[in-house]
Amino acid sequence: MAFLGKTVLITGATGNVGSSAVKEFLEQGANVIATSRSKSSLEKLTSKLQEISVPTEKLIPIVVDISNDQELSKIADQIRDKTLPEIDHVISSSGPWWKYDHLYDVTFEQWNEVMSANVNPHFITYRNFIPFLLNKPGSSYTLVTGASGLVDVIGNIPSGITGISQCVLFGISRVARFETKDNAVRFNELLIGFRIEDDATYKKYISEGKFSESSDIVTTSWKFGSIFLSIAKDNNVKGEVIKIMSTTEKDDFEKVHKFK
Repeated sequence: MAFLGKTVLITGATGNVGSSAVKEFLEQGANVIATSRSKSSLEKLTSKLQEISVPTEKLIPIVVDISNDQELSKIADQIRDKTLPEIDHVISSSGPWWKYDHLYDVTFEQWNEVMSANVNPHFITYRNFIPFLLNKPGSSYTLVTGASGLVDVIGNIPSGITGISQCVLFGISRVARFETKDNAVRFNELLIGFRIEDDATYKKYISEGKFSESSDIVTTSWKFGSIFLSIAKDNNVKGEVIKIMSTTEKDDFEKVHKFK
């Protein structure tokens, strides 16, 4: 168990990406602080993990709105006063997909809603938890972004308002990688450019013939999370943008950066 005695904080823990990280770190013996806005989603995640025999004794589910700085700062206070275990790794993974036809049709209320869901949580997570890791040897912080902000992947321009929010995250990543380059923490951006579905949806797509099991552009959540182990464990992975656009690229990265 490579992460025995370590603690990982994972935001967006009930999403397809976040839950994949929760699974892998629990299997490697880590304490996992898993945050979500929804208590029922955390309970559902726990049940799913238990169904596939993942130990959940070290899972610490916390219901919190990570777009609310005051709420998230309370978790940081609990770490400081030892109510929660000291953290060694952070995975910032949150943000749904929003689709509007034209930017000029987006209302200011919609704009704020997207930024509140896709951008603010990552900034708030960073400002509250990076101080715990700055001077901690072996620590890591992984910011998860998506390909909707990439010109070379999503047609001629970034994909709508979601693409704009991802471009903001690219900026946060650039600044964070620069300002932590001389610290012990290893800050990295994981940019995901292919589909990651929950296990049930993935199996449904396969059975319906929408994808084959050998498809390079879609995978199940339960198979994806191992990449977080490689990023967190390899001390040579620091200040990088790790662009993973297919299952092949994920497998190739893990061959080079083995976590064991």
